[in-house]
Amino acid sequence: MAKEIERKFKVSGEAWRDEVLHSYLIEQAYLVAERERSVRVRIRTLLTDDGSAEPECFLTMKFGATAISTDEYEYRIPFEDARSLVAHAGDLTLTKVRHLVEFDGRTWEVDEFRGRHGGLVVAEIESDDAESINNFPAWVGTEVTYDSYFKNASLVLPK
Repeated sequence: MAKEIERKFKVSGEAWRDEVLHSYLIEQAYLVAERERSVRVRIRTLLTDDGSAEPECFLTMKFGATAISTDEYEYRIPFEDARSLVAHAGDLTLTKVRHLVEFDGRTWEVDEFRGRHGGLVVAEIESDDAESINNFPAWVGTEVTYDSYFKNASLVLPK
């Protein structure tokens, strides 16, 4: 089990695009999407010029009552199993492109959501402790770590 400590921010502007190292297409399907727990399947494919990357698939369970820290269990699973589990999720899915951006020796994850959340761009930064994250790029906007709307498990729920 890993302890996930992350902060989340809205993204302001486009300056981050010049710093992207890699981008992934991510499909997430939630089998459980509740306030203090989630079980998801993620299919992540590196975006390459020739489209040759093989997808990586994960089953992830998160537990925790606080917005900034959760217990996380993550396991690689075969692509066929991931596709089968996605089918069980019904409408509890989302698609996004995740861009990895380096700033001040840390890797930021900038997510551009597609579909019904198209236009939403959020940046996440993980750390061993929340207090050590104190230097932010200019394109980081309002912090939304404690706003449950911006949790991926909340974004899949019907309005």
